[in-house]
Amino acid sequence: MDIEDNNCCAYIGKGGAGHFVKMVHNGIEYAEMQTTAEVYGILKNGIQYDQDQISAMFDDWSNTESESDLLRSLQRTIQCDALRLAYKQARIINHHQGFALISQASLTCDWNINLSKLARI
Repeated sequence: MDIEDNNCCAYIGKGGAGHFVKMVHNGIEYAEMQTTAEVYGILKNGIQYDQDQISAMFDDWSNTESESDLLRSLQRTIQCDALRLAYKQARIINHHQGFALISQASLTCDWNINLSKLARI
């Protein structure tokens, strides 16, 4: 159950719809992990922040629109506005691409995937 007491899983559609959606979901997660690693690399190697500075910056993002399960799992967030904006935009693009792929596959395979419901879970 999520924080609003909703199920975190649901029937997605007939045929291979659920497997396809899970595959795209995994791709979205890996892209977010890569984005997080690149932001960390920029902070550590480019801007020369130490671990404490990076940790403090990651903590700030946990209360912004940049918050995510993967970012929360690091228990940190980024304060640097330019990097936070880049991270947010990468997440939006990442999810847009994933949902566009799922939408097209749903039409092609006649799966009738409810994208609104999918976004919730």
